[in-house]
Amino acid sequence: MRRNRYLLVTPAKNEAHALPALIRSIVQQTVVPILWLIVDDGSTDNTSEIIKNAEKEYAYIKGFKLPEGKRDLGLKYSYVCKVGFEHVIQLCAKEEIDWHYIALLDADIIIGINYFEDLMIEFEKNPRLGIASGDIYCQNENEFYIDYHREDLPRGANRIWRRKCFEDTNGFTITYAPDTVSNIKAKLQGWDTKKFGNIMSRQIRPTSSAEGLWKGYKIRGKTTYYLCYHPIHVIFRGVKYLMQPKFYLSFAYFYGYLKDFVLKQPRTEDEVIKAYFRKYGLKDTISVYTKGTKHDHDSCKKM
Repeated sequence: MRRNRYLLVTPAKNEAHALPALIRSIVQQTVVPILWLIVDDGSTDNTSEIIKNAEKEYAYIKGFKLPEGKRDLGLKYSYVCKVGFEHVIQLCAKEEIDWHYIALLDADIIIGINYFEDLMIEFEKNPRLGIASGDIYCQNENEFYIDYHREDLPRGANRIWRRKCFEDTNGFTITYAPDTVSNIKAKLQGWDTKKFGNIMSRQIRPTSSAEGLWKGYKIRGKTTYYLCYHPIHVIFRGVKYLMQPKFYLSFAYFYGYLKDFVLKQPRTEDEVIKAYFRKYGLKDTISVYTKGTKHDHDSCKKM
């Protein structure tokens, strides 16, 4: 018997424009989730109404609303996700529902109808695969492109965990860059992590742009400070952004990092993450940036 029972969590903040397409792409999956929890982070548009209508039509869709507050792609985002994971797992425990995988899908992502089935097939092939994702076509004005990401680093917005890996790494962490943290913890526990470039999804806005690209890149800078990345990594990444068409975003990135550095803002208290970057941070940076940072433009595959 195939192990294909999965839970799905989606954080949503004022996503009324995106949710209908996302819902269509989930209900059309060849393998639908046994529970899909959409966490409404205090939306002020029609997000709540869309979720309620979906709940009425599909028994496996559940909504969970948080109090109204500002959108935050930093620590608040990971908090919203963590609340969602904990709540959906509690629902399963209460109803005695068994599950094999748990997934995260951002509200601005659209996936192909075989997306989760194809990923679970990869899990069946490799018993040590702990976290996986497909790749993402990002939309920038009238074109679609794929940001370069290493194959051993699953994307954050459309990932799925094997249940044992999720439990081994203590679930979802409240932190900047929770995808990076979960990848590291999985690897340190002996799990494989992989991004499958042949399994595609589409993002309807550029990564980190929900609050505007300038603020999004400042948060990237804050993230590298918070997670104790090596200073050489900070320089290399800033130079990478400087060479892209919207070069001015590199200044937002450096500002986000340097502001927290100068003000001596708190950094992660996770000793596992700090030890990892002390030991492997510089090596990983050299490995990534000596291989190049391609920015592949392509037309979007039909979903």
